[in-house]
Amino acid sequence: QMELFLTDVAGVIEPVQLDFLWRPQLRDADDEMVVKTAANAGANYLVTHTLSEFRAIAGRFTFEVVTPGEFLQRYKY
Repeated sequence: QMELFLTDVAGVIEPVQLDFLWRPQLRDADDEMVVKTAANAGANYLVTHTLSEFRAIAGRFTFEVVTPGEFLQRYKY
């Protein structure tokens, strides 16, 4: 099932150009890169095991921050 899921994901991913940058909003610079990519891609979800690291941006963007389990419950393939 995981191989099928990853094959589906690989079939729909697209490169993202970072056009919009902003002041840091999180403690971890690596997390900032993830937020910038999600925002510039027009993502619906930012999927992470560490929800606590992204609390500072809750409601500031159009994407929802969810755990992998929450995402898999919503994902229809």
